[in-house]
Amino acid sequence: MSKRAIIRVQLTTPVKQQLDELCQQRGMTQIAVMSRLVDWFFQQNELVQAAVLGQLSEDLKGQLADQMLRQMAQNTDDTASGSGDNGGGQTDNGALPRPQTAARAAGQEQRFENPATSPRSAKGRGA
Repeated sequence: MSKRAIIRVQLTTPVKQQLDELCQQRGMTQIAVMSRLVDWFFQQNELVQAAVLGQLSEDLKGQLADQMLRQMAQNTDDTASGSGDNGGGQTDNGALPRPQTAARAAGQEQRFENPATSPRSAKGRGA
């Protein structure tokens, strides 16, 4: 096993509660979640890191959003045409690939509903 560094993280009470809920939902330890988040963060380019840290102007945030949407569209096109990298590395254009889910691999589209706007959720709220 490689050497590990242990650090302490200061969280507000609401954020700590959200982390606890996430860990319970995912069946993961806090250390595993935080390690994966930090690993992911350092795999991102400097622009994404700056955005996550809240260090971008509104203009640059808009440019980043446009760039990310173009990359996502390109990755979708690459995945559909069979090009790109589905092995977890970066694609030819330097963008991170979209994860290949079992449903998408089987040709089934995944749909996620927004609970606030879903007709099913409205029934449950008495609407």
